[in-house]
Amino acid sequence: MQALKGSLHNCMTQQGQGLVQAFALALVQSCPRHLLRPLANPLHSLIKDPALTDGVKALMSQVLCSQQYAGKHAYTTTCA
Repeated sequence: MQALKGSLHNCMTQQGQGLVQAFALALVQSCPRHLLRPLANPLHSLIKDPALTDGVKALMSQVLCSQQYAGKHAYTTTCA
């Protein structure tokens, strides 16, 4: 199990921003409403993992404040 967590941590370190960005944008742009909860569960699990929570939260902040996301969703204009 520890090896798996190490692999996940390495993956998130190397590809995390692109992965979280693609996942979040797909959820808000094209996901049918009835599938939002089941598809958001993996992201929620990453946020709740003590070893990854800070990194994933930081990545989510970057994604939600990015120009690509903000251009589609006016309520993100509070990002600094």
